Amino acid sequence: MDLHLIRHPEVAVAPGTCYGASDVPLAAPIEAAVAYLQPLLPTDAALFASPLARARLLAEALGETHHR
Repeated sequence: MDLHLIRHPEVAVAPGTCYGASDVPLAAPIEAAVAYLQPLLPTDAALFASPLARARLLAEALGETHHR
């Protein structure tokens, strides 16, 4: 079994800001991240994501997602 860990794209907060569990928005649309990541992931990859929008939106754009 392979495990792929993906970090969400850049968020829209000032540099150096600790945003932790705050549900902050992404700084840019996720299309570029999806275009880059999709060919790298197996087509049958199980996707799990945080319920926070910055992680959830990317995971959902990559495929069917399980939220934790």
